[in-house]
Amino acid sequence: MRKTLLDPSAPAAARRQALDALVAQRDTASLDSLLKLAVEPGPLREPALRGLATFDDSRVAQTLIEGFPKLDSGERAAAVQTLLARAPGAKAFVAAIESGKIAKTELTAP
Repeated sequence: MRKTLLDPSAPAAARRQALDALVAQRDTASLDSLLKLAVEPGPLREPALRGLATFDDSRVAQTLIEGFPKLDSGERAAAVQTLLARAPGAKAFVAAIESGKIAKTELTAP
């Protein structure tokens, strides 16, 4: 499944299925792949952003905050949800807002 996930020649549906399965299993060996997909434009970016919420790793918050300016509005919402899913991510998100890396307007009521 890890191989299928990163294979650009694999059908999109197969890649999405692999992503969903790996996230459901909390497969820590796939974390690097998910982080890579979270910063690359494409149809798997948003599901990868959401899937990262299941991982307790400091690289998740760092990667999402650094890549935040390149995300579209739906992806930004997914990134915010992922950051707020765990205390370290929430702290990193607040620090990014306070430092001006992320606009205050990104924090909405939902």
